[in-house]
Amino acid sequence: MQRRAATPYTVSMERTRVADATQPGSNLDRRVEALFAVLYIHTQVVRPVDDALERAHGTNVTGFELLARLSRMRPEGASVRYLADQVVVSPSRVSRMADEFVGRGLLERALSHQDGRLSLLRLTARGRDELKAIEATFTAAISVHFLDRLADEQVQALIDIGRSLGAPHCQAQ
Repeated sequence: MQRRAATPYTVSMERTRVADATQPGSNLDRRVEALFAVLYIHTQVVRPVDDALERAHGTNVTGFELLARLSRMRPEGASVRYLADQVVVSPSRVSRMADEFVGRGLLERALSHQDGRLSLLRLTARGRDELKAIEATFTAAISVHFLDRLADEQVQALIDIGRSLGAPHCQAQ
């Protein structure tokens, strides 16, 4: 078997390689533990919140975020590309979600006043009403699965981490 050429990633991985973590008493490198913590949070927080939103409203955290972000934008709406950058999913994913929400009457498409070639998405009155209901479910689920289990300082630390990593929704106000 031919060995792959070393890349900055593989060299870095070799430097941080730890002893066999399956042995009792061995500790994983803190950086590895940090990544595992993120994965655990996703499993223990995002999935149950997604499940609650799906059962009650036929959407998930990303759908809620899309609607919530639109509610805080100018009334004329936003493009799929801009929303994809804000929600941090692909433009094709935002477009599919938008199509679903348009079909449900929660969003509508409109042409930009500045550039008639640009299609914008905006909330309908029905979308604003549904967003309030989704937000209530989201708030209850995020409390049970996340916020009630953390101190205020821990919540702030997570926001600070998001800022350090460039998360668009964690930028300083």
